[in-house]
Amino acid sequence: MCGADGVYLQARMEDHAAPLHHSSGSGPFLGGCAGQAQAAKGKIANDIDPQSEKTKEKRKLSDDVDGLVKQFIEAECKGADFAKTGKAEWHSWELVEASLNRYLVPALGSRSIHHVTDTDIANITKKIVAGGHPQAANTAFWYMRAFFNWCRKPPQRLIAVGLENPAPIVKRKW
Repeated sequence: MCGADGVYLQARMEDHAAPLHHSSGSGPFLGGCAGQAQAAKGKIANDIDPQSEKTKEKRKLSDDVDGLVKQFIEAECKGADFAKTGKAEWHSWELVEASLNRYLVPALGSRSIHHVTDTDIANITKKIVAGGHPQAANTAFWYMRAFFNWCRKPPQRLIAVGLENPAPIVKRKW
């Protein structure tokens, strides 16, 4: 089907029970309706699912905690102009990086961000408090919360939002 809204193809492939769908928009930026329809038909004729190719491209992006921490430090903490100017967005980016790499990455580094729960974060902070470092637990918790808020994309649920600080906040004595 080709219309003002784009292309919609439906085909049934041998290894899939349900029909496979491929849709694409039309317009000057997408190359036009007829060309996309022809390309999709060619892929389907060769038993290639056009939708699975899009999925594979998305999977190339890192979704493990370790990879996302690195992206967070580069994109959010250091900022886009860090390489040119040497000035970071967050003046404490080195502390953020050290804290996340010390506590979060060893505990959850290879796990997908989609499988991290509030319980995982609470367990990490409880372990830090049990080690005798309650203020470090609070700081690590704040950095983890900032990291997970950066990672989320609506409408995913927020991680660590309903959790309380793992230890009481101690005022510094000057």
